[in-house]
Amino acid sequence: MWNEAPRAGPPCVKALIGSGKKTAAESPGFSPQLNPFWKQPEWNAMIAHQIQLLTTIAQGTLEGQYAVFTTTAPLCQRLAVEMAEYMAAGVIADPSFA
Repeated sequence: MWNEAPRAGPPCVKALIGSGKKTAAESPGFSPQLNPFWKQPEWNAMIAHQIQLLTTIAQGTLEGQYAVFTTTAPLCQRLAVEMAEYMAAGVIADPSFA
């Protein structure tokens, strides 16, 4: 079950972080191929920041510091909205998507 992962300890977090970094390394190069309005440096920064925030939440939860979630989750949400807005702006700006 999804709620059993934190009890598995740090190895599960390390695996998640490793797969996230691999995805982050591959995704930004792919995004500009979809739409030239999307720039690789922006995607790199946004994805790296999101991984950093999620890592902070996971580590805080494992350590029993649940307040980390309440202070970091709003930042994750705001970043996700900014990423969605960035993606939408590229789609809206390119008439070939219509």
